[in-house]
Amino acid sequence: MRFFFVLAMLLGIAGLTTAQDTVRNVKQGNWSDASTWGNATIPSANSVVFLDYDLIVDADAVCIALYPQEHSVTVKAGVSLKITGSVADTMLAKTPEAKASFNNSSFGIYKGVFVGSSGTVKIAVGNTPGVIAAFVTLDNKQDTLITTSSVQDGQDITGAYFSGKFSSLYFNVNANGTNPTASLSIDDHPEISVIVKKETSSQLVRCFEGSIAGNDFGPFTALIQGNIITGLSKSGRFNQSYLVDGTINGNNISGTASSGATFTGKLNNNTCAGQWENKADALKGTWSGKRTL
Repeated sequence: MRFFFVLAMLLGIAGLTTAQDTVRNVKQGNWSDASTWGNATIPSANSVVFLDYDLIVDADAVCIALYPQEHSVTVKAGVSLKITGSVADTMLAKTPEAKASFNNSSFGIYKGVFVGSSGTVKIAVGNTPGVIAAFVTLDNKQDTLITTSSVQDGQDITGAYFSGKFSSLYFNVNANGTNPTASLSIDDHPEISVIVKKETSSQLVRCFEGSIAGNDFGPFTALIQGNIITGLSKSGRFNQSYLVDGTINGNNISGTASSGATFTGKLNNNTCAGQWENKADALKGTWSGKRTL
């Protein structure tokens, strides 16, 4: 199988630490050939790989991330290439991946969360030249979605269709990058609800996943950009998805859900937790989550 421009990590390059190795190829060649790689170092499971030449994967291979940079990757029959996309705290981006030139454009980086089952989505539209792809993570599985839709910088994107191994997505956004929306389908996971936000060069979008407990139960997901929280929760009691909106003051969280529930809590770096209550239905409980993108 052959991939063009689309094998990229769900997480951006910004925020990677020295806990990972960075490896680049120095010529076109086979993965298993040490002479293909800088310092004659074949990538390992702890490597972030950048391609400066086309690559042939001729043996089972694994890495944290692979950035083709407009080069092709050919995976020979009978072997596999696994991109783990580790989301350990050291791998979470600390600065925006989005480029300033696309802050007011339909191009750039969009990040989202979904419930139905909980997970994250990242949509990269031209932020890296030639890369137009979406990346879905669900239950520790990553799916790379590619598109044949034609998109142009500074123009409306309407109904761009992305498809992968187990998921597909339609994406829309205005020419200036406002009002991004997506609809997501995942095999064996009906009734997915998704929200997306545009990342800018000055405001990182952080994605959180967690759950609610108490008189109701189910997953919740949230996007945090600046001091604004936008999210989704899925009620196991009522089998209904709800929008969540909130703010952060210092590390104090407060907000409301479209169900009528209110919530409060604390944000502690990449984790969050607190209480929720729906007085109209005499329901209350706790919630907790952690950052995953």
